[in-house]
Amino acid sequence: MLKRAAVESTAEAYLELLAARGVEYLFANAGTDFAPLIEAYAKRGAQGQASPRPITVPHEVPAVAMAHGYAMVTGRPQVVMVHVIVGAGNAVGGIINAARSNVPILFSAGRNPITEAGHAGSRDRPIHWAQESFDQAAMVREFVKWDYELRSVSDLETVVDRALTLAQAEPQGPVYLTLPREVLGARQEAIEYADPARVAKPGPLVPSPESIDEAARILAAARNPLIIVKAAGRDPGAVASLVALAEMLGAPVFDQFHTYVNFPQDHPLHGGFDAAPHLDAADAILVVESDVPWFPAFTRPRAEARIIHVGVDPLFSRYPLRGFPTDLALAGTPRLALQALADAVARSADAAAVAVRRKRWEGQHAGQREAAAARARAVQSDTPIDMAWLSRCVGDVVDDQTIVVNEYDLDATQACFTEPGTYFAAPPSGGLGWGLGAALGAKLAAPDKTLICCVGDGAYIFGAPTAAHFVSRAYNLPVLFVVFNNRTWNAVKRAVQTFAKDGWAVKTDSMPLTALEPAPDYEMVCRASGGHGERVEDPALLPDAHEYHLKRFLHEFFPRGVEFPAHPAVAVPEDLPLGSVVTASGRVSAAVEFDVAEPSTLPFSAVQLTRLDEALTLVSRHTELRFSVYLGDLGEDSHAGAQRLHGQLGAAAADSVLVAVDPQRRNVDIVTGPEARLRLADRGCKLAVMSMVASFKEGDLVGGLLSGLRMLSDQAGVPHHSH
Repeated sequence: MLKRAAVESTAEAYLELLAARGVEYLFANAGTDFAPLIEAYAKRGAQGQASPRPITVPHEVPAVAMAHGYAMVTGRPQVVMVHVIVGAGNAVGGIINAARSNVPILFSAGRNPITEAGHAGSRDRPIHWAQESFDQAAMVREFVKWDYELRSVSDLETVVDRALTLAQAEPQGPVYLTLPREVLGARQEAIEYADPARVAKPGPLVPSPESIDEAARILAAARNPLIIVKAAGRDPGAVASLVALAEMLGAPVFDQFHTYVNFPQDHPLHGGFDAAPHLDAADAILVVESDVPWFPAFTRPRAEARIIHVGVDPLFSRYPLRGFPTDLALAGTPRLALQALADAVARSADAAAVAVRRKRWEGQHAGQREAAAARARAVQSDTPIDMAWLSRCVGDVVDDQTIVVNEYDLDATQACFTEPGTYFAAPPSGGLGWGLGAALGAKLAAPDKTLICCVGDGAYIFGAPTAAHFVSRAYNLPVLFVVFNNRTWNAVKRAVQTFAKDGWAVKTDSMPLTALEPAPDYEMVCRASGGHGERVEDPALLPDAHEYHLKRFLHEFFPRGVEFPAHPAVAVPEDLPLGSVVTASGRVSAAVEFDVAEPSTLPFSAVQLTRLDEALTLVSRHTELRFSVYLGDLGEDSHAGAQRLHGQLGAAAADSVLVAVDPQRRNVDIVTGPEARLRLADRGCKLAVMSMVASFKEGDLVGGLLSGLRMLSDQAGVPHHSH
């Protein structure tokens, strides 16, 4: 039916139409070209009219990655808008990622004002001359399916519908729309459009019955068939179809450079993550949604092996050079093609041969899983922390309600993903910086899921972490970011080692341009936006650290109001003695004059002492435990010294928590009474000590104490009173 809506500008008509087409979010890094759009948002917000929710992202890299992450979880394209050519330039890497990952995005940018005067939106800033280009879309044209510049409101419905439809048509990918400021700012009275839209993307496709039958004959007749898959899990429905086919064949499935959960990794026919050692024995290979099933320079199937490719574009027609052998190419929707293959194989497979193959591969699967676990155990005490052990600790906390976004460094052999849509890896194009924004977009799409983002230190830097943590805080999108800090560009080092394994760089252990030293304090970047950042250097603390941070992430990740269940007496300022005040926490602070021989030796300034005093009061009220801090000599046996001090608290010791710090010996001890111990486990105390020590090493004594008190308060929580 035809719908008519009153609007004041083309920009408002654009928002009206996007909302009507189901676009939920507009991820934006705004510039002067956004003025008409911002005015339209303000007007519609004041009048309660629907618009895509605007998300301010202070850098283009996470902005595009957020749209990518949202679409990869939901399958629904969202809108990204950046500032003319300069913003588009920053965003190009993300658009390449989306293109090579077949992720639908409506990518848009303002168009520099095209007139010098005479129109609403004509040039009125110095940048409006330098920011004009002859062909703004040229920089992204190779990596988008379609590009266009909006020229008139009369074409708005056609342009928006075409953009969204083409983005979602297989093979999916980004499209690009430029929006001149004069066009957006043009005055309008109304817009008429079809609701629902009168355009539709093509439906799912199935390869011809003849092609299916031929492929089934090849696979069923093979003695050693195997399956290589990379991105079939982009459609979660394809996973069950792939399982059915593998079981009908008794064939292993290898997640080669996988970017999705393609096959349950606990399934006995999951062959692992490297098919290369098995290529020479295979006489039939099914390649499913895989652009690079092996490296021809190193290994390849034997010449007589029959090779079948399945995918929405099995030839990867947008790749300039790709020469993998193909005896049969099945173009179509993978879940339908794979299910049709499974049904066809079932009619002709030799059940006895299938059973023998399956038993062999089941044994290999079990051996691989045990070998991976043994490898993690062997390095669990190594320092610096080994990536296999760190990956195992991440894998151990993952469940079916967890989504992991991995930009390179999580070792897939140390985790086990079984549910479609729970694991997403870096795009095949390798544009760094994708992980942080993708994880935030995924969290926005799945707010009830736990989000863990694993990134290398280099990928973390590329991801514009200040902008990413800003978005996390501003839009209440908690993500546990795990930075694998190896202080180097590992991919670059490995490339050198492969290219010249006996060369000068390897022999002299000299790799210019690869080191990321001195390493920044990455945890401080997160803290700057109100998150909790922690540096873990002791491998023994990793399991508890992950469990603690996930609990904090789920329930208490962001700054929160503190409830005070206790009700202290109220101090009246007029009744207090001279030198006393009521602090913000409600506690009375009294100043007493005394002489100090060497004021420069005091550990805290007056301001720092006040902060610490406030913190002790707040955590004590929040938890209803008695917190205290001791700073001084604890003796040779610091733990015994701390226990003696705690014992001096007398009757109050039972529900008391003492944080004792010996600066000279660099020892920190936390002693809890029997009542307090019921609320504070030893591992929680260890994590608090770890946090404090990290800050002490940086010379931040009071900051470390405040961080430790906050962590202990989080661990203890609010007491539950019976009524």
